[in-house]
Amino acid sequence: MTTRSTSADRLAGIAQIITATAEVLGHEITPAAVEMMALDLAEYPDQQIALALQACRRELTGRLTLAAILERIAVLDGHPEPNEAWAIALRASDETASAAMTAEIATALHASSPVLAAGDEVGARMAFIDSYKRCLMESRRERKPVRWYLSPGHCPHGRLSEIERMKREGMIGETEKTQLIEQHTQQALLTSPEVGAVVALITGKPASQSLTNAEQIERARMLREQVEKQNQKTLQQQEETRQQERARHEQLLKRHAEALAILEGH
Repeated sequence: MTTRSTSADRLAGIAQIITATAEVLGHEITPAAVEMMALDLAEYPDQQIALALQACRRELTGRLTLAAILERIAVLDGHPEPNEAWAIALRASDETASAAMTAEIATALHASSPVLAAGDEVGARMAFIDSYKRCLMESRRERKPVRWYLSPGHCPHGRLSEIERMKREGMIGETEKTQLIEQHTQQALLTSPEVGAVVALITGKPASQSLTNAEQIERARMLREQVEKQNQKTLQQQEETRQQERARHEQLLKRHAEALAILEGH
């Protein structure tokens, strides 16, 4: 099947679900309007379209509109809303605490940190939310999915607890959880007294003596290479997962279309 025909089939499936949703809400919608809405919605993943239309069927009391669908798609992208993001940012600003972060939260926190450091929490919150909304708008415009990472605090146990929470709440998968645990366990070991004793044996220096700049640079380089390899592996696995999800959702849309066709035949 050609790309063009596949695209046409997908648009037809989206159009059928839009039409059925409008009927559930008690009104008809013209074929031209359905076609335009399907074209606009085709930019989004099938799962988000299906869930947004499901939410419309359950929540709307008036007519189905493109704005109502897009509003619900925006909520489904996984990005925290501004007030929740501010609470996360406050936690991350405590160096002793570990926190799950996104790039958008980190950018907004950086923009508001001078105000927060000056002790003006109200002003910092306003600056943060303004910056975060801009970042969020840009990410949603570019269809960037949310991506969580760990902002580690000083306490190793706190890091592990936060990683477990991230997995439990669906922020990361099992593979990412394992990689984060390995990464931060290694970092904790590198700063432990036991490793200091090993370094003393290898370098001939007392454990209390600092490494030279060259030794610190080499250690940082090795850690950076390891993290980069882990990140590349994670990105590859995420892409494979997205491809599997797309295939599954295309099959789901096809089944919806077949079910609608059977209903219309009766």
